[in-house]
Amino acid sequence: MNENMNTGTPETGTPTNASSGGPIIGIIIVIALLVVGGFYFLNSRAVQDVQEEFLPSSTETTAPDATSEGATTSDSDEVADLEADLEADLEALDAELESLDAELEAESE
Repeated sequence: MNENMNTGTPETGTPTNASSGGPIIGIIIVIALLVVGGFYFLNSRAVQDVQEEFLPSSTETTAPDATSEGATTSDSDEVADLEADLEADLEALDAELESLDAELEAESE
């Protein structure tokens, strides 16, 4: 007969008294990843909300177009026409700056 049958000790298999820490460590890692992901998600939402609240939108940052205020420019590529357009733009800019200076002086008085 087989000699191992009478000894009563198993030849293969896992010991019955040893505890396995692998599943517990795996669960801890998964929970840690979920917590870190939750913090990242909440932080990105908070940053996005702050940016939307305090940063101006693209429509607020664009300067008004000079052509929409009644200034006309030509479509010509001639040097004389380009100089005339530039001079008209500078005159409009000077007038706007003078009106701003007048408003600031009126407020300071």
